[in-house]
Amino acid sequence: MANPAAATRSEIAQRHPSATVKARYKSELVMSNGDTDIHVSHSGQIHYGPNNDQEIDSDWVEGGGLGGWRMANPAAPSMHGERGVLTL
Repeated sequence: MANPAAATRSEIAQRHPSATVKARYKSELVMSNGDTDIHVSHSGQIHYGPNNDQEIDSDWVEGGGLGGWRMANPAAPSMHGERGVLTL
């Protein structure tokens, strides 16, 4: 999974179309669906940056790098793990 935060948002949007991002943490995404918060926790890091507002994207795209390929976001940490869903 190249961008676990985007995949998580997409999966939640399919189940809860009106859900919006409420908060981002290093390894957690919190979305709000009206009066219900949806917490998705990952075992690895999915956001980075001073405010954890940048998503890790380890997808490979053409251009530069060895053999004409490079990471989509080479500045981001590339380690992320599995996730579990806890809905409150």
